[in-house]
Amino acid sequence: MNREEIEEEVDRIIAGNRKLGLREHLLAWQLFTLGLPVDVRCPQCKSEIVVTPFPQNNGANFKCNCGACSGAMRGL
Repeated sequence: MNREEIEEEVDRIIAGNRKLGLREHLLAWQLFTLGLPVDVRCPQCKSEIVVTPFPQNNGANFKCNCGACSGAMRGL
């Protein structure tokens, strides 16, 4: 998948749900799981989302400076 396809998939998943930071959080997750550089910025504080993988490599924590895009995601 290229960046445009990833963004389209994220937009499809979150259609109708416009929680601040959700799109950026999911975009960062998709990029991370595909092994691509995560260069996503928070829409509120404009800081880059930092990804910290879990030790077992089955997910990661995501964090921005204000917390709008912060949280954890796990693989299935």
